[in-house]
Amino acid sequence: MTTSSQTLQLSPATALVQLLSEHPELPGLFWSISPDGWFSGGLHEDDVDARAVMAQYVVVLGGKPTEMRRPAQPDETGPERYATILQATWRDVPFYLSMGCNAAALAETAQVSA
Repeated sequence: MTTSSQTLQLSPATALVQLLSEHPELPGLFWSISPDGWFSGGLHEDDVDARAVMAQYVVVLGGKPTEMRRPAQPDETGPERYATILQATWRDVPFYLSMGCNAAALAETAQVSA
């Protein structure tokens, strides 16, 4: 018998299988589906251009991502950071994508919006 949390997870899981099957060109992300059906994908790698990865997902999912840059704080040893977030609905399933990298990893020519 299926529990209610399993039922809530079925739509996001099915949408993810469809997305990855129909668009094998999309870069891999870390995916998470909570027991209540909240669904997210993320990629936070210092040397991966998060803007370019997000651009590939925007082509398929649509929507307009939010972009942010955050300078290194005085008590931090790391470089300036870049982050981008997309909330989009694909096949009636809400997708929440979050990506980040060192700002120096951004390609000058990458475009986030399709």
